[in-house]
Amino acid sequence: MSSKSDNTDGPTLHSATRRSSSITTRLAISYGCAMFSVLLIMTSFLYWILVTNLKNEDYEYLFDKVELLQKILQKRDANLRVLEPEVIWEGHKSQPSHYVTSFARIEDAQGNTIIETPGMSTLIPDSAFPTANYRVRDNSWQSEDGKHYLLMTTAVTALNDTEVRWRIYAALEVTKEYQLIQEYQKRIIFVLGLGIIISGIIGILITRHALRPLRKLTSVLEKITTDQLHQRVVPHRWPTELTTLAWSFDQMLDRLEDSFRRLSQFSADLAHEFRTPLNNLIGATEVTLSRPRSADEYRALLESSAEEDSRLSRLLESLLFLARVDGTHLQLNLQQIDVLHELEAVREFYYALSAERSIAVTCTGNTMLAADPILFRRAVSNLLANAIRHTPLHGEITLGVQQQDSRWVDVYVSDTGSGIPDQHLPKIFDRFYRIESSRSSEGGGIGLGLAIVQSIMRLHGGVAEIKSKLAKGTTVLLHFPPQPAANAANTDIADNDYA
Repeated sequence: MSSKSDNTDGPTLHSATRRSSSITTRLAISYGCAMFSVLLIMTSFLYWILVTNLKNEDYEYLFDKVELLQKILQKRDANLRVLEPEVIWEGHKSQPSHYVTSFARIEDAQGNTIIETPGMSTLIPDSAFPTANYRVRDNSWQSEDGKHYLLMTTAVTALNDTEVRWRIYAALEVTKEYQLIQEYQKRIIFVLGLGIIISGIIGILITRHALRPLRKLTSVLEKITTDQLHQRVVPHRWPTELTTLAWSFDQMLDRLEDSFRRLSQFSADLAHEFRTPLNNLIGATEVTLSRPRSADEYRALLESSAEEDSRLSRLLESLLFLARVDGTHLQLNLQQIDVLHELEAVREFYYALSAERSIAVTCTGNTMLAADPILFRRAVSNLLANAIRHTPLHGEITLGVQQQDSRWVDVYVSDTGSGIPDQHLPKIFDRFYRIESSRSSEGGGIGLGLAIVQSIMRLHGGVAEIKSKLAKGTTVLLHFPPQPAANAANTDIADNDYA
């Protein structure tokens, strides 16, 4: 059953590659179609010019002959001696420029033949000629033996008279021209077919040569694995079109390398954070169970286990929150909140802890801010908890808000604690990053509070910034934009405590 479902799980990358055509094929087909279109247009234009010129020359030749006969008739009144060279002998002359033979017949008004080219009536019947009165009429005709003729008819009147006295029938054999045109058509078809083949071959060669850098880029990328994320693509000399792609791949590799590094560090830190309380629980339990104990000793074991369980619970809760922020993007419930009111609420929540250490916590400033109230309190709560943890007895902590000229709102938490060395500031918002493990673990710190603050600020379209000086204190600023963009994912936020 499982093997069957695996085989029908969907198309693989290899099968999808087989179904899709390559860029080389597409470009070669496009190039071939473009060349075919150009050749078709050019040959069609040349064919049209050839046919048009031949027909025009034939028509002009026959029209000139008819016009000459018309002038002779009007001036010499059917003088056979003058007509004979133009009708009888001219028709037998070969026309080397056209390879045609001309025929002519002159009839009087009653339809009697005055003179004609010998054999004309046998070759061309009278019914083939168009009927014309006064105006020249022409058409084409094909005989049964496959010969083609251009025919022309006109009626001729005497000078200064409107009565028709003669009719001229003229014919021009254009069989050779038709054969020339048909031969030209065959050559055009041959040229078009050959052009398609040659253009396709040239298109494939040009495309393969043009895509050679892309194949080299693919070869370079195939060598990059999870163990070789340090390799980059840009050092090669790529064409202009591939340079941007190469830089994009390098930027992606930078992000992947950083993600793998952070993921490896996160996995190691996570294993360390879980191993310590688990080892404590296992060790304390094994020691207690090694021999019979009193009720007080068992109670002490349970209290110690409860503390470790609470630490593991807070760790898991923080990790789940960060996973939800990074994976699904929480939907912000943006509201216009009174920042001073929210700061006072957080201060009241931590009043007992701050009073226990004799730390004075004050709130200052007053403005409105578009933010998620729950996430806002959580971010400020994490900062205040850190400040109380690292501020000495009788110290001071200030929670404040101010609006910049650019209408960005800055919420800050400032303390008079020991401060943070400069070399730690760039990594202070990383997950599980702690300056001193012994100091951070004091009071239940797990190294995720500032990472959660930074994630909350990113959700609001803002950023968290930290400033610190040794022996003078630390200030964390939360820069909120005027209108932070809410994310579109539909994920509920649990209204837990502020920590």
